[in-house]
Amino acid sequence: MIVEVIKESEEKYKELLNQALEEALKNAEEKWRKVEEEGREIVRKAEEEGKRTYRQLITQAELESKGTLLKKFDELIDEVLEEVLRDIEKLPEERYGKAIEKFINEAIGSLGSEEVIIQIGKKDKSRIMKVVKSLKKEGLKISIDKSPLSEDYGFIMKSKDGKVSIDYTFKSLKERLKPIIKRKVVETYFKEVLE
Repeated sequence: MIVEVIKESEEKYKELLNQALEEALKNAEEKWRKVEEEGREIVRKAEEEGKRTYRQLITQAELESKGTLLKKFDELIDEVLEEVLRDIEKLPEERYGKAIEKFINEAIGSLGSEEVIIQIGKKDKSRIMKVVKSLKKEGLKISIDKSPLSEDYGFIMKSKDGKVSIDYTFKSLKERLKPIIKRKVVETYFKEVLE
């Protein structure tokens, strides 16, 4: 009887041990599946984050390169305009006079006034004064503002009451020409690059 009880206890023990082992294996497999799923999810998220970061870096690099290109482009346009303005300074007296006369007539037309005041750049005074004297002979009423401009070349035309003025200094002309030239150059040479 004792042997039978021991055998029976041994069999129950083996059975319990087998059940515990099966349960442990089952739990281990289940945990392993969860770990694998979590691992795959972590890898998937890391891949997505990596792709997002890559796209951001590429976009940032593209924007920076476009920004650098635009900056260099602006610098080049400024250099070209400065060179053009230096060339204008060197124009023969007759051609320069015709250009100034055209600008003065445009300014007077824009002001829509019979009487105007002109303020002249320091280095341009003698050349512009010749044109003004000629226009005065034609009947235009142009007064000379005795205070010189801070700009060396060009002029500012004002209405008699001084409320409206039009700036034809080289600096102002450069700023007005810059967007026009930039647009034309971009349309011609850089359209695809800047899109």
